[in-house]
Amino acid sequence: MICKAWLGIAGLLLAVSAAVAADPEQAASEAELKAVVTASFEACREGKWDAYAKLIDPRDLADFKMKLRPVLQAAPMNPTAPGNGLLDLFDGGKDLKTIAGWQPQEFFARFMRGTTANTPIGMNYSGLKYKIIGIVNESADQAHAVVRVEKTMMTLKITRMEVVSLRRIAAADWRITMPEELRGLAQTLSATMFGPAVHTESVEGVALPEKP
Repeated sequence: MICKAWLGIAGLLLAVSAAVAADPEQAASEAELKAVVTASFEACREGKWDAYAKLIDPRDLADFKMKLRPVLQAAPMNPTAPGNGLLDLFDGGKDLKTIAGWQPQEFFARFMRGTTANTPIGMNYSGLKYKIIGIVNESADQAHAVVRVEKTMMTLKITRMEVVSLRRIAAADWRITMPEELRGLAQTLSATMFGPAVHTESVEGVALPEKP
């Protein structure tokens, strides 16, 4: 099933590539896109989260903060929640006011730095290996990189294919889109801490999880 799925993805990427090849003026520089993808993997592997955050589409960073903030806002209603209401997952997150004052880029970088600092040895990004297989231009402002990624956790080695999407956010400025596992993190944390129920009360227009 996995092989069939990847064959389908490969076929789609080849079809898109052929269509864009007919209009070379729309195709972004492959070297330029590879440089952005490489920089993102290197930043992850070295734990340089400020540098990694700068490579992500600012709109994704703003969305990440918007989705995670309600979980932080609601945490004081459940003082027995693991992680002291998640505040200690942020590097320098001494209180909610401090965290709320960070711009999305800093918010994300401090979250990654704080989270990975508490990750058991052997389960972080330091052992990550990768190889960019190819680049496909979907349009003048959208492209995708197929990357073979190898992660080592203790004695376990996992190899998988990943698709890293990129967007042009300015005339000649490309950024990666936030990985799906991070994009959906806020919902996962919310469900883990408070359950799926949500009431209509909101903070700054954002619905908060129901009180336990």
